[in-house]
Amino acid sequence: MVVCTHISGSAICIIFSSLFTFTWPNAEAFDLNDDVFYHIRWKEEEISPREDSPYVLVNTIHNESFSCSLPTAIKGKDYQAYVESDKNGSMLLKEMFTAVPCTYKVYGYWTYELCHDKHIRQYRAEVISPESTRIVKEFYLGYKQAPETDADMGSFEVCSS
Repeated sequence: MVVCTHISGSAICIIFSSLFTFTWPNAEAFDLNDDVFYHIRWKEEEISPREDSPYVLVNTIHNESFSCSLPTAIKGKDYQAYVESDKNGSMLLKEMFTAVPCTYKVYGYWTYELCHDKHIRQYRAEVISPESTRIVKEFYLGYKQAPETDADMGSFEVCSS
């Protein structure tokens, strides 16, 4: 005889017979393999690149060869101009935000909407027909504030509940 009951999300079965045996599966039943498949062995003479080559050759233990490029450092005026041009990240992303003003994340029946330079909203939408949806419930989680200084770029006003 087998008696099963459901207790707080777990099913419990008790077997009242000497004919039945129950064993938990072990690692061998699932054919698990935790071997390390990739190793990189660094040879001192291969680590330092030649002066005329921007690449380092790396070999694995399976004789796979990889050529890794090393970036060259920018020095002098060019470096300073590069750093100064990257001061405001939102200006660099402005073209993308114009093309796609809102980003959405669906999690369960909630949808999270981040409209760049506007607001963050959480809402539940219900499909009425293939062409239309209805907002059942919505919460505005924050609004974009006009920046007072460049340091305030990207700050949001959090809505109180």
